[in-house]
Amino acid sequence: MTDNPIAGGVVAALDIGGTMIKGSLTDAGGAQLTTVHIPTPRGEEEIVSTVRGALADLTSTTDALVGVGVAVPGAVDLQAGVARYSANLGWRDLPLTAFTEGVVKSTVPVVFEHDVRCAGFADLALGATRDIDDACVIVVGTGIAAVSIAGGSPIRGAQMLAGEIGHLPVVPAGEQCGCGQSGCLEVYASAAAISRRYETRTGMSASTDQVIAAVGYDTAAAEVWNDALRTMGLGCLA
Repeated sequence: MTDNPIAGGVVAALDIGGTMIKGSLTDAGGAQLTTVHIPTPRGEEEIVSTVRGALADLTSTTDALVGVGVAVPGAVDLQAGVARYSANLGWRDLPLTAFTEGVVKSTVPVVFEHDVRCAGFADLALGATRDIDDACVIVVGTGIAAVSIAGGSPIRGAQMLAGEIGHLPVVPAGEQCGCGQSGCLEVYASAAAISRRYETRTGMSASTDQVIAAVGYDTAAAEVWNDALRTMGLGCLA
């Protein structure tokens, strides 16, 4: 059996989401010792500052840190060490080290990865694809992305963009997307889109869960939800 590389220490993990920045300090057994949940601000400098602060909060409670993992959304060039672009968070060509510099000691290994590929790795290790060599894991949140798994390994793509299905234009002459295109999948089927499109129709604010719960008796909710399902189907076919 392979020795557990975390044995005797802890790791800090952060997920930079479009709505929340979530993190935990985890021991070798997988127990979460400390967690943080912080609303994601807008603006490159604000996000970097918030991520550093969250990481500092997590790591200040331990002297046994043996590694840090950061899950980053959008187009991520791991070879160049740059977060190329995030339509939801508004950064371009941001060095990945900006999220950890000044907070993590140089002797502590830091791993960056695309957020949905992280979900793919987790699913391979612990989830529904654990015993499956070829699969596709689609993650729907503030945005939408997927990871394709072939031969038991996630596919990254020549430009590190494999799985960025949220910006597939699936609705001709559709609604404008933050990426500059029209009719993108995540403009209709993401959690953020469902809430936004319901409010546009009704003038009432509602969470995605509330919209879905109202589908059986609210015409506007049903229309928004059916649009989301239809466009998700088109995205999967594309």
